[in-house]
Amino acid sequence: MLTACPTGRTDRALAKNRMRPLLLALLGLTVWGTVPSLAQEHPLAPLSLFDPPTGEQAQHLSVKLTPAWLDMTRRAALRVGTQGGAFVSSFGLIATQCSEAESQAPFFYAPDLATERPLAGRQAFQWAGREAITTEVPSTEPERAAFRDSLAAVYGASTEEGGDYAVVLNQAGATLVADYYRVFSDLRLVFNAEVGTRAQGAVGALPRLAVCFLRAYDAAGEPVRVDHFFEWSMEGVKQGEATFSPIPEVSSQTAVHASPQQGALVTGVVAGQTYAGQAILPFSTLFGLYERLATEDLEVAVEESWAAARAKLDLRMPLNFLAAFATTTEAQRGAAVINQHHEWLGLTLGTFADEAGESTRAVVLDVRGLREALQHVYEARRLLLEGMGGDWVPTEEEAAARMQATEWE
Repeated sequence: MLTACPTGRTDRALAKNRMRPLLLALLGLTVWGTVPSLAQEHPLAPLSLFDPPTGEQAQHLSVKLTPAWLDMTRRAALRVGTQGGAFVSSFGLIATQCSEAESQAPFFYAPDLATERPLAGRQAFQWAGREAITTEVPSTEPERAAFRDSLAAVYGASTEEGGDYAVVLNQAGATLVADYYRVFSDLRLVFNAEVGTRAQGAVGALPRLAVCFLRAYDAAGEPVRVDHFFEWSMEGVKQGEATFSPIPEVSSQTAVHASPQQGALVTGVVAGQTYAGQAILPFSTLFGLYERLATEDLEVAVEESWAAARAKLDLRMPLNFLAAFATTTEAQRGAAVINQHHEWLGLTLGTFADEAGESTRAVVLDVRGLREALQHVYEARRLLLEGMGGDWVPTEEEAAARMQATEWE
């Protein structure tokens, strides 16, 4: 059941207060209902990606996070450049937010493997393993860099996958450890939405479709096969449901860190908030995206593909949702948002500020609205089958035939 639907409550109906109705219209949200208070939400401080929560943190969670659950999470999560990301299929498909360069680039979709576009300079990092350091760490920076390089070379040679690795030295309690990250340097663009649908807009509003799909390739020029990835959620998320956002921390560090730099698991809950005296539910819809493109000065007209597809779309489908996290940082942009079953609910796009200008919610792309857009607006059948069905289909023609044969919806 959807908890938000078009209401037609626009700035014309609430002309007495220009900013309030404009924001509500941009959100495409219903403004009735109840919103959990911050006291009820209790977002936890970020958790370790390595150690299961204990004590009060464990009691507060509605699910038990086991070592195996955390291991799966940190292996599926990625750092893509300066942003978060995640593997979302076994064929090396990566979901992330557009980089600064890609955010200005035109729409792109690769209908087959051969047209997936190489991205120069883009890298993704996947956590691969951890070892205790039992030897003395050199004291000078050049020697430390060589030390890390030697660790990475030895580790890479010992793995089945091979490839390039980076090392981050961390303090785990009283033990100095080396965290090994597999480095993917051959990334290719699969999908990038139109400028108008992904732009942040004048008031940093939503709905937005700021998503990029990339694919990681190996040294032989073949798509990487991965065992750890987040499957796309079929049902999506509900108001009040707990969510998790893994944020691996990989930087261009050149020294041993005295404090942990091993990433974090941010926990939160799907929740709206109060703005200008109105209770705003957490979901924005495809209807709201059309409203936004028609009313906000983005210097971009509604794309022809969206205009043509409007009659096919379920406009009540959520495109973005708001999640209350204990912390919201730039490092979370592009990071996967998952549920307790490791299902991919979407990815973090940015923050939503309250009337005081404080960022109290993360804005998350909802997989349900994304799925609707991929099917009816972009007709990206190959991408849709891979994400929703786990099927590897090399061309758009084959994907269309398979969907027709199976009456896929």
